[in-house]
Amino acid sequence: PGDLGDQYNSFLDCEEVSPADMKNGDVVLNRDGKLLRPKRLPSNLFQFRAGTGEDRCVLDCITSLQNGADLLWIETEKPHVGQI
Repeated sequence: PGDLGDQYNSFLDCEEVSPADMKNGDVVLNRDGKLLRPKRLPSNLFQFRAGTGEDRCVLDCITSLQNGADLLWIETEKPHVGQI
C-alpha cells in the first residue's frame, strides 16, 4: 500500500466484483479488502475516474523529475500556460 503502483491504481474507475463474477483474463485489484475490476474503454484501455487528470499529470511529472528527467512536455487541448 502507498507505493507508486498503488497510487496509479487509485486513479482507475473500478467496479466491485465477487470471485463468482470474475471471468478468465480479468484484471482484479484488492483495495481495502474488496475485489475491484477496472472498467475498460471501447479501446480496451483502462478508464480513469473523472476529475483525476490533473492529479495524474502532477504525479507523472514528479515521478519523472525524481528519476532524472530534465524536461517535461505537458499536452493540453490548446496552448494554455495557466492550465499547464
